[in-house]
Amino acid sequence: MRDGKGNNHKAAGRPDGGQFDRKPGQGTDDDLEEAPAFDPKHLTDDDILALRHAKGAELEAALALDEPNVDRRLAFNPNLGWDDLNALRDRQTTDAMRRHILDGMCANPASEGHHMELLAEVKRLPAADRRMAWTCMAQNPRLDPKAGARIALDMGTTRAYIPVAETLAGSPRLTDETLAQLVLKFPEDSYLLHRVISNPAAGDGALIAAANRSRDGFDVEEAWSRVGDVRRLADVDVRREPVSRGLARNRTLPDAAGLKVMIGEGPVDPDLARGIAHAPAADASTLIHLARACTRNVRVQTEILHAPACDDFVRCALGSTSEDPGIRQVSWNSVRDPNGLGLADLNDRPSLIGVCANPRMTEAVAGEIVRKAGAPAATRLRDNESLPEEFRRGLVAAAGRDA
Repeated sequence: MRDGKGNNHKAAGRPDGGQFDRKPGQGTDDDLEEAPAFDPKHLTDDDILALRHAKGAELEAALALDEPNVDRRLAFNPNLGWDDLNALRDRQTTDAMRRHILDGMCANPASEGHHMELLAEVKRLPAADRRMAWTCMAQNPRLDPKAGARIALDMGTTRAYIPVAETLAGSPRLTDETLAQLVLKFPEDSYLLHRVISNPAAGDGALIAAANRSRDGFDVEEAWSRVGDVRRLADVDVRREPVSRGLARNRTLPDAAGLKVMIGEGPVDPDLARGIAHAPAADASTLIHLARACTRNVRVQTEILHAPACDDFVRCALGSTSEDPGIRQVSWNSVRDPNGLGLADLNDRPSLIGVCANPRMTEAVAGEIVRKAGAPAATRLRDNESLPEEFRRGLVAAAGRDA
């Protein structure tokens, strides 16, 4: 319906009757509604976000409000200075609000250089408020490493402290020692272990401590892919798949040439030598070089025998150079190609015992050994069940005739 002025008038019986239709470009009633006014006592999420990032004239206007509900949000604003933060706290009239301001000061980058001073104040707070302040300080992008270490030392080990520890574990400002301490305090917290392993500040100590306690294969792999000290490999179980995958990805550990330089002409520090034996770049030639440099250390030689790259060349080298009779015997006993047994010094009793007890002995090799060593070898070969019984009896008889 149109009136005399040409306006389209809706029927009065309709819900919106009696109203003129809007012409194109006139908008809707919603467009005429005003945005809610800023209410300092009832802040929205957008208001809080704006206060935490306000600067310039907006920040000055917010400070001029002198409203506690606004002040507690302004305390987190990085555009304030240290003196501004102290003034903000001093003008509060209640202990509760002063504690809120202290939380903001702990988290604010402007408090850099004052963290130990703040911790002294935090220490006097009730336990729940103290944990909140610690959590805020753990989020500070300029956290003093000494303050982080103090928090890690002072916090308890109950469940109530887990949020503090997990937040602190993600701070790139911590030292390796502090991160390792967090792992030792909460060894069952899988999220904390993940945070430590993912932390770029984590060194070998924290990485290995977390990897040894983590049940997440991906975290274990990540940790071992970043370990940089060869000595740390001394006690690792490289047979664990996540460990072996991590070491295979590791680009920090030295290559084979670097390992040989570390070995030099010997002697080698035992922990370093054991770590070299398990290094991913340690090939057979490296292990032989290591065996010749560590002829007296039984523990190192045992690690060489269990190293992933240990082969018959390494075993023969150990059997020939080791000064320990037990290692010589075990080395020759574990040689897999019996044709290499002829390299052993058969005048050396431990070597002879190891050779004759080798479970891969063949008749041809046994005959050659008896020819070289005579009756002592034949007597010992008699107990080697890998040889046919008839052949063993024949060896003893032949040795007796030769004698």
